[in-house]
Amino acid sequence: MGLKDRLTRQERAAIEERLTRELKQARNEFERLRRLFDLTTAEAHALGLNNPDGAHALHSITREYNHALKHYGAAVKRFSDFILEGTPPTDGGGSGW
Repeated sequence: MGLKDRLTRQERAAIEERLTRELKQARNEFERLRRLFDLTTAEAHALGLNNPDGAHALHSITREYNHALKHYGAAVKRFSDFILEGTPPTDGGGSGW
């Protein structure tokens, strides 16, 4: 009998609700940064990549975008592991923003 079988219906519902909320938050942040990444990339190219402001802006948004992508991927994994396998997250999840 695994941990998934020992969870009550209420515990499962609470975990699923938390993971759904974390997944939505991570997706929203990823989408926000994806739009900002697209805008910043266009602006950096308009300024010229040789321009320090353009290069710095592009470097900064790339770092933020990659962080959001990693965070979103981790939220998807926690959610899918729980839904498909019944495996509750062990990392505490939460938004790391």
